[in-house]
Amino acid sequence: MVSMRFGQNGFGNQYEQEGRRWSSNVETRPRCEKFLKTWSGPGQAFRNLPVAMAKRTARPQHYWNIVYVSTKIQAEEFGFSSAPQFVKCRGWVLSRRRGKFVLEYRKVKEIIHAYAPSNAAATMVSGFNAMIDQLYELQKKGVRDIYTGETAIRYLEKISLVSALNRHCQEFQIAMIIVEKFFLPHVPHHKGDIDYWLKAILFSCRRRKDLMNFFDNVFTLFQDGDDKALATELLALDSNCMRDEVSRHCANVQHRKDYEKRVETQLRASFERGTRSNKMPDERKNVLLCRSRTHDWAWMHLPEYKLLTLKRSKKKSSKKRHCSLGEFSCGWVVVGLLDA
Repeated sequence: MVSMRFGQNGFGNQYEQEGRRWSSNVETRPRCEKFLKTWSGPGQAFRNLPVAMAKRTARPQHYWNIVYVSTKIQAEEFGFSSAPQFVKCRGWVLSRRRGKFVLEYRKVKEIIHAYAPSNAAATMVSGFNAMIDQLYELQKKGVRDIYTGETAIRYLEKISLVSALNRHCQEFQIAMIIVEKFFLPHVPHHKGDIDYWLKAILFSCRRRKDLMNFFDNVFTLFQDGDDKALATELLALDSNCMRDEVSRHCANVQHRKDYEKRVETQLRASFERGTRSNKMPDERKNVLLCRSRTHDWAWMHLPEYKLLTLKRSKKKSSKKRHCSLGEFSCGWVVVGLLDA
């Protein structure tokens, strides 16, 4: 059980708080064993993920395409009709631990069952780690190198795969929030087709740094939510130009400073308001935690951005190719890629 101050999934669903305890999705050994007895095993696409994500190619890979495909594979494996439906089962939670505010990306039982299309799908999401363990047991039974005895086919280490899949889900969810709230109401065609516009609007984000910068810039531009004139202007551009045009609009330094102060002020106010009066943050601020996560990500990827933000502390980056599960201390908010 995890006591939460408040949480949001970015789609209008806010986790009610103060006095209520929400059930974190904890996978104990007995639960995992029970789940595996009923699971028929991984599908072909899901089984190939560790190998596909470990493969290095001379040709640069399109990062947003990797995020989209891996999230879609997870959604199909867990019994969801689409990736957008799947990511709504998760959200961001802000709580306090030992005097520090902690922002985490989590799965909560009540939210999973609220958005899952069936009990079977909810059970699959809840058994994620058990599925990964079983997946790697199958990998160990593969062909061995005749000299070293190690697996002949290279695949991503388990902790790196879990971290990457959770990160991809989070990035897909942020992208979906941005497209659905700021662009979809004003699109000239394919109205209501969020899948089409996710591909079109994020096309220019070929690197993770591009994606993080784009997320933060869009949230900075749409500080007050819907802006029809701005959205229409950006949608009229070619997909290749979207990211650069958004960056050009966000070139004003003071604009960035004002945005950072506004996000931090609203976070503190929302937390304290809930502590004093059991009231949730205003419904219009249901992307507040998402904004905070995106802002810290942008700071981590852009060293020069440090000059524009409040004083923070940053752990030294690891030299490992893949980021493992952990927490980065960024000022008063601890940013992690945790999934419970």
